Amino acid sequence: MEKILFRNNGISPGFSPTKDLKIFLISIFQNEKVDLKTLSYIFCKDDYLLTLNREYLNHDSYTDILTFTLSDLSSAVISEIYISIERVRENAVK
Repeated sequence: MEKILFRNNGISPGFSPTKDLKIFLISIFQNEKVDLKTLSYIFCKDDYLLTLNREYLNHDSYTDILTFTLSDLSSAVISEIYISIERVRENAVK
């Protein structure tokens, strides 16, 4: 069974994920014929995402989104998507 998770890490995205949104995201995988196990969205602040960027990618810069695939290519997708709400808001203004 597919799972779509939404988590807040110190900051709210400003919306409440709905069942319809989860169904839509699952349908994307189904349409692409890609098996999905778990897709986690983690909303966070700039400093948290910068720490991840430094630790895992050796980048010393801010970014709006980082993704990590936790499964191998031959199995159903398990992935984490980290989104800096602060960075997304700032980029939206630009």
